[in-house]
Amino acid sequence: MLTELISDDVSRVEASNQPMFRTDIDYDMELKKRNDIVAEWKRLTADERSKFRSQEEFEKNRGTINLKAEDVIPAKNFSLVSREAKERIASANDFRLLPLDGLDFDDSVLEIAESIENTADIRDLYRLRKKTVAKKPDSGINTGDALRLKNCFTQGRELYLAGKNGSLMVKPLNFFYALTAYSYGIIVLNNPLRYSKRNLPGSHGMAYLPDVIQAQFGGDSPRGTFSDLVTSFPTHIVKTVGHETHIDCVDSLLRFYETKFNVSLGVLISMIPEMADYYKLTTGRNSRCHPLEITNANTPRR
Repeated sequence: MLTELISDDVSRVEASNQPMFRTDIDYDMELKKRNDIVAEWKRLTADERSKFRSQEEFEKNRGTINLKAEDVIPAKNFSLVSREAKERIASANDFRLLPLDGLDFDDSVLEIAESIENTADIRDLYRLRKKTVAKKPDSGINTGDALRLKNCFTQGRELYLAGKNGSLMVKPLNFFYALTAYSYGIIVLNNPLRYSKRNLPGSHGMAYLPDVIQAQFGGDSPRGTFSDLVTSFPTHIVKTVGHETHIDCVDSLLRFYETKFNVSLGVLISMIPEMADYYKLTTGRNSRCHPLEITNANTPRR
């Protein structure tokens, strides 16, 4: 059992079902083309329209594609994610480092978590985090959907406290469901493809293979909480007191959904920063986590 837990095995299979994204169709260009043709249809006289059985036939005659077709949806997904990533990188960073007291860290974080459990802040966060949504007037999340997210955050906090204060037997389950509840809110507030809790899939987005003690995810695996979390962050910010790096992760998302991965738990453990020393001590292998060090230097302009 221990040997399997620390094994370093990764296998991958190319996805074969309908992809999550596709880049061979320029959805934005096709959308503009259709809008132009719809505008042209509106300018036609009654006699000119009578030459076609319907507006759909006119659009097809002008060379538009069905933007709602199942095989076009992946192109729309890519458009939504890539546009959101561009807006996040181009906009000012909304994150601020909080000067939390290390001696009272847990209580301070819980107070911050509890402070956002109100619908007004959640509606503001939705527009703040989703940059493409914020550019549209009168857009955002409605009060009912914000209330559902508030309940998710409240449930997550209470489950965390139940696990923290409960017996060893219930800690893992409580922590798991606490993380799941918080994930629902994080996904809706960040994922460019998810707009409310009601359109989240029921799957976890990751399968456990008990015979080989491996996790399976990515590619054409059933999509759910885990994959939605991955898609929630098409960009990533590395921020310290004096430095900030904004990373475009769209290409990584494409690779994630193109390939299904079977990964041993040892590989996953090797990616946990807090277990880096323990991992090397146990396996003799270096952790896959590397500390980020930035050295200040003065470079005179030439």
